[in-house]
Amino acid sequence: MSAEKNKQQLKKELSYQNIVETATKLFAQNGYDKTSVDDIMKESGYSKATFYLHFESKDEFFLHLMDYRLKQFEEEFFKLFKPENNLKQTILNGLRLFFELTERDLWAPIFFEFWSHAMRNDMIKERMQDHYSKWIRLASSVFEQARSTENLPNTINTEAVASLIIALCDGFNLQNQINANLKIEQIERIMLKMLFD
Repeated sequence: MSAEKNKQQLKKELSYQNIVETATKLFAQNGYDKTSVDDIMKESGYSKATFYLHFESKDEFFLHLMDYRLKQFEEEFFKLFKPENNLKQTILNGLRLFFELTERDLWAPIFFEFWSHAMRNDMIKERMQDHYSKWIRLASSVFEQARSTENLPNTINTEAVASLIIALCDGFNLQNQINANLKIEQIERIMLKMLFD
């Protein structure tokens, strides 16, 4: 690849990163529906044409943002992942990281606003289902890796357990928007009991 192509690629990656960070901030401040593509591009300092160089629409962008956050979680989670940790500690590390990232970017209210929007659009709903499948595969793979070294019964369906854990996390985030007194430790206890008792 030529130096000029490298430069162009780097420029494209930087603009993508800037758009992602700016949009996340504006979605948190103003909500998904009230944040326009114009708002995002004005704040990020790029032209509207730059947005459409990366994404077809605001909905398409948000779906990309969800995948971006999943990759971010995966990278940070596997930095924490240590073979010497038992499965319980690995689960706790993953949960704490998930809630930390959610809290840091004020992600929960943004996500649930988009979720309600997605339920009225079959194409977006299908993409959301695909996104959830990726989360389930990630969680399930951690359980499968641990099955040979941990006290995890062979009768446990790791995919079903992964789905339940993700549903619990979503439920906690939703309830936490209304009742901030909920404690993450409550979710941790439920999950560990579900897996190991």
